[in-house]
Amino acid sequence: MNITELLAKYDQGETNFDRASLNGVNLTSADLIGISLNEADLRGSIFMFAFLSRAHLKRANLVTARLGGANLNQADLQGANLHNSDLHGAVLQGADLRGTDLTLANLVDANLTTADLRGADLSGANLTGASLWGANLREEKRVYSANLQGAILAKTDLRGANLAGANLARVNLSGANLKEVSLKGADLRGADLSNVNLQGALLLEVNFTGANLSGADISNAKLDRAIFVDAKLAGVNFKGAIMPDTKFAKADLSGAILASCRLNRSDMSRANLKGADLNDALLIEAYFARANLTNAILKNANLTSADISTANLMGADLSGAIMPDGTFN
Repeated sequence: MNITELLAKYDQGETNFDRASLNGVNLTSADLIGISLNEADLRGSIFMFAFLSRAHLKRANLVTARLGGANLNQADLQGANLHNSDLHGAVLQGADLRGTDLTLANLVDANLTTADLRGADLSGANLTGASLWGANLREEKRVYSANLQGAILAKTDLRGANLAGANLARVNLSGANLKEVSLKGADLRGADLSNVNLQGALLLEVNFTGANLSGADISNAKLDRAIFVDAKLAGVNFKGAIMPDTKFAKADLSGAILASCRLNRSDMSRANLKGADLNDALLIEAYFARANLTNAILKNANLTSADISTANLMGADLSGAIMPDGTFN
């Protein structure tokens, strides 16, 4: 089937073109709303600025396809192969991208608001400036597990997105808006999260080992049992965060704001907390073995049963603090 035949049939009301062979065709700006191209061969095809809202593209082969500026709102792309495709500025609002191969895809400035990306493979994809507000990338009983390993997500809008269990190891999320995002159990080892907005985020059991969160705002987030071993956390704002049983061993928390945080039973061993603000923090049974707390502010902090015996407290302000033995300083 050639393009002329397809467009003629579509104009006559036919929409089913499943398994069609259309590799390399040029359908720039074509109006193909609601078309069905399930399992079609569309390798290298050009759909720039095409209208493909509610299109059916299940398991379609779109390798190296050019879809820049295309409208794919609510399109069904389950299991489609979009490897190395160009989706720059494409609109995929509410699209079904479960199990889709988006490896090395160009999604710069793409709109993925409320899209379902469970099980999608976004490793190596470029999502700089993309909007993923309310998108779903959660892991669901290990059946769906989004893979964004090595992806570029700098300055993306991920507000309220569900990324629970997602593989985000070594991902570039610098400057991204992750306000109120759910990342429960996600893998962010070695990720670049510098200057991100994680206000009010759900970060339970997230692995941030070796990640760079310098300058991030994580205030009022929930971080129970999160792992920050060897993480770069200089100047991070944790104010009001709930983070019991967290692991900060060897982390750089110099100048970090931890005021009013709940850090009961947290492991701060060998952490650098020089100049950190721990005013009014709950540090019951916290472990500060060989931690650097020089010039730290611990005013009115609760250190009941905390281990500070080998910590460096030179110049630290402990006025009004409850000391490990239960006495007031």
